[in-house]
Amino acid sequence: MGITNGTDGVLADDGEAAATEDSTFPGNGNKTIIPLPISTLQAWSDGTKPNHGWIFLPSGTDGTDFSSSEHSNIDERPLLTIVWGTVDEPFVSSVSPLHGATGVPVDSNIAITIADGATRLNASSLRLLVNGQNVTPTITRLVDPANQTTVVYDPATNLPEKSTVNVRLIYSDNATPAHVSPNDFVLATRATTTTLVAIDDKQVWKYDRSGTDLGTAWKEKTFNDSAWPEGMALIAQETGNTPEPIRTPIERFNDNGEYVQTFYFRTHFNYTGPLGGDLFLRHVIDDGAVF
Repeated sequence: MGITNGTDGVLADDGEAAATEDSTFPGNGNKTIIPLPISTLQAWSDGTKPNHGWIFLPSGTDGTDFSSSEHSNIDERPLLTIVWGTVDEPFVSSVSPLHGATGVPVDSNIAITIADGATRLNASSLRLLVNGQNVTPTITRLVDPANQTTVVYDPATNLPEKSTVNVRLIYSDNATPAHVSPNDFVLATRATTTTLVAIDDKQVWKYDRSGTDLGTAWKEKTFNDSAWPEGMALIAQETGNTPEPIRTPIERFNDNGEYVQTFYFRTHFNYTGPLGGDLFLRHVIDDGAVF
């Protein structure tokens, strides 16, 4: 999961948030420690980074589950305890890909950041295992932010396709006797992909903004969309931040001044790859869609 501090806050339509991650953390049963970087806390304190609130973004399938503060069972309501101080031992402050991530590209690196606590990381004790095999990562002691160490493993070959990858990080601190910390992460890779339809300034989309219910015929390959207007994605009306530029602005009202509840979008592509492949879809949508 990630905890974010949105520089623009959450937009009023509850559809998106403009935010950058301040920290990532794995799910851990009913108790989760969320380490915030000292630089973030200092920025909040001196006003160089405004704090408009907190947003928790789930990024895996088996992480922490936050119940509502209005849960009917009082014991199920989340309890937030903030402790200001130092952590006793070094701890993993971020991991990429995140624990529980799915659809991870096979050419991904594994990157882990360890932050010192009251005791420091003993870098020579560090071991990294991928699917049970010892591997040799690049270990870097950071100057900014200080008291942190990055562990980056760049595999010589791609990770196995459509597979579960188990990562184990073991390290100890400089205490006497040393404290040994094992950390386990799991991720799932996707198959090697070929881009068929991109969100760019070349892929043409047809769209209908008449407000007419087109039933299901519009989804068929032989449907005649020659009269529809066309443009490149993103096709939208939006005043907030978007992950891609809006290349085709549209209005939420049709030419008759009626509010349009449903827009229809179509594009075409040719696939010449082997039979039996999977179609992997990534999209930019606000606030809902049917495919």
